[in-house]
Amino acid sequence: MNDQGDFLGRLAPEDREALQARGVTRRFGKGEQAVGQNDEGGEVFFVLEGRAQATLLSSDGKPVAYRDIRAGAIFGELSAIDGAPRSATVAAASAMTALSLPRAAFRDLVESRPGFAWALMEHFSGQMRRMTERIFEFSTMLARERLVAELLRLAEEHSPGESAAVIAPAPRAPPTARKASPSAPRCGTSATIPSVSAATPSVAPVSAP
Repeated sequence: MNDQGDFLGRLAPEDREALQARGVTRRFGKGEQAVGQNDEGGEVFFVLEGRAQATLLSSDGKPVAYRDIRAGAIFGELSAIDGAPRSATVAAASAMTALSLPRAAFRDLVESRPGFAWALMEHFSGQMRRMTERIFEFSTMLARERLVAELLRLAEEHSPGESAAVIAPAPRAPPTARKASPSAPRCGTSATIPSVSAATPSVAPVSAP
């Protein structure tokens, strides 16, 4: 799942100022963990620069990436709302700067600033729509068709409304395939990923790194 919504971009200047006044800026090196799956904690993070990736552990203990988190995005909000342990691990996928907000301050913003609360509802609405799309795809599409859908999502994210797109950085074969299909090849094997175009996609072999 690609994080298409820019949460910070939805905020009015006064709401963003209120957020920054309550938060603490933190910096993470590439690979550094911000939150861990099943950890306790209620901090909410807002990515200012860089990007992160959310992963879950599979039954055999291997991390499976399921969400790319880009600048402007929010993460950690679920535990801040319901008090439950973290549902996933989030680690920096590059050097990352984020604003960290304590749970109490997050709740205060939601209760005192309607614009912030509305932006949060828009964020959840977008997440639910993307999950609904994924459920539909897993229920009705073949693995190849799901790969095409995943690449089209990436293309739309990088070049909204355009008939052609350049995806940069180029998606790596195994992680992209695993987002579309749980049975996708692991690293060290080869995978076939369809190319993206406005017409019927063609298929080109991609060697997995």
